[in-house]
Amino acid sequence: MEDIHQLRVNMKKLRAFYRFLEFATNKSFRYKEPNKLFKNIFRLAGKIRERQINLELLKNYELSAKGYLQYEIFSQLNDKKEKEKLDKGLDALNKTELEKIKKNFQDFFMNKDLHDKIKPSLNFIGLQIEKIKNILSKHEELDKIHRIRIHLKTIKPLLFVLSGISESPFEEAHYLSLKTTESAIGAWHDRIVLVSSLNQSLSDNQDKQYWKELANLNEILKLESRELLEQIRKTLLETVSLLGEEG
Repeated sequence: MEDIHQLRVNMKKLRAFYRFLEFATNKSFRYKEPNKLFKNIFRLAGKIRERQINLELLKNYELSAKGYLQYEIFSQLNDKKEKEKLDKGLDALNKTELEKIKKNFQDFFMNKDLHDKIKPSLNFIGLQIEKIKNILSKHEELDKIHRIRIHLKTIKPLLFVLSGISESPFEEAHYLSLKTTESAIGAWHDRIVLVSSLNQSLSDNQDKQYWKELANLNEILKLESRELLEQIRKTLLETVSLLGEEG
């Protein structure tokens, strides 16, 4: 379980830095090229990780032992197929291409002084904040949150680095504000995914008691999701305002 989680965490960091490097090099480094190496692996690991989170989340609710077992069996059947594909994908990773990507990062960061590293970083974060503001003004609620989450994840690793540099205008408070907002969005997203997964598990199950249990649980999860959306609205505005002052 932890291996899949760490794989996802590290790949998210890589994707975030790819996007930054494309911006900082004026697209001489292209995000889409290295991303092709990881895209399918990231997708498969994501599906497996989602079901791991689902099983952990279910422990917080009143679901019978039989009901939990039925969902666990459903999850394991799907996991088996995807883990086989994931293992094959990891084995097939092009190590030469990975080394080229590593060299691109080293060349960019090693050959610049601190000011030249910080300036594009600030501009990049500022661009992401402007995109978030634009999304807030135009898109529907659910689509809006999903889109904003992508931009926050893109900023997060870079903001963590900058918050530890004394010459940077960003401090730990900026990073913690973003982390709080992203965590709230993550908790909301986990419940949306769980509702969808529970509904999928019903299509292969004729147990009426299982159906009844999940119907009740779905209502609880939907209520919690609405409450989390209220929290997200508050923390998101605070985060955008705080980062917008410096970005």
